[in-house]
Amino acid sequence: MVVERSEAKRIWNHLWEAERAARRSATALDPLKRRVRGLLLDELARYRRAGRFPRNYEFRTHRVPYFVDPHGTRCAVAHLLDIGGKPALVEKIARTRNNARVHELADEPELVRFLAAAGLTLEEAARIQPGYSCSHDWHSTPSDCMCTYDQVNVAVGVVLKTATRGNPPDGLVQVERAFGITAPTVGEEWAAYTTSTPGARAFYTRAGDYLREVPTIQLVSGNAQCAGLAVAEDVAIDALLASPEECRSLLEREDPQWTDLPCSEEAGGCQLAGMSGAAATPATIAILVALLAYRRARKGRTQ
Repeated sequence: MVVERSEAKRIWNHLWEAERAARRSATALDPLKRRVRGLLLDELARYRRAGRFPRNYEFRTHRVPYFVDPHGTRCAVAHLLDIGGKPALVEKIARTRNNARVHELADEPELVRFLAAAGLTLEEAARIQPGYSCSHDWHSTPSDCMCTYDQVNVAVGVVLKTATRGNPPDGLVQVERAFGITAPTVGEEWAAYTTSTPGARAFYTRAGDYLREVPTIQLVSGNAQCAGLAVAEDVAIDALLASPEECRSLLEREDPQWTDLPCSEEAGGCQLAGMSGAAATPATIAILVALLAYRRARKGRTQ
């Protein structure tokens, strides 16, 4: 099923920007990995041009990523895994963590190995993934770590149990503070996607019947820290509840560096770790074989 025109255009533009950034990357790769990476980016471009993207049927007020939607439509990352010889991994993630963002899948060893073998970084895969009709997992300035949410609610919760896997999530959070239209009730315990340790305080947004941690913001001693910068907790709450534009203006008033300092890992920021520099392995060859077989089959169907 093809998504509405305006939503399809938004996703098309998102994927085009991610592809363009990946093609500009100067990551040093051996020839085989470079070949596999190039083929995957070519297939990403073909996926984008086809315009068949997952639809969000469950979360009407939030852009939530879908690995595979109820009609079987794969997101871009799932599509690349599928044609790269990992259909079982796609099925597993869709069954257990279908709404997870890519950075939340960093504990999937098979996904990590696939990206490493394909010459892609986790950061690039995260950038490829849009939310479906939200935040992006790519941040160019510190304000983007906080200002891509545009939420109608936000909560601060204390972790009772860290989430491991599953859909719905098996983490548990007790709500300490809550703000917004559909915010949970203070004192309630909610199922949550949360990677923070028990006893830690973290920011959450509501996604249907569970909470989802805002992973780029850390709460430390009453301050919200992101990309090496910090603001008071109440300022961060106001920022999360604001539109992205209002959020950036608010943070810039607190400290101009929020919008003019590039986000970097050195600054304690929100870009995700790269891992594509290693030499090619048999796994790289396996991906290449799967890609070439897929392209031959597609060519045969069109003749």
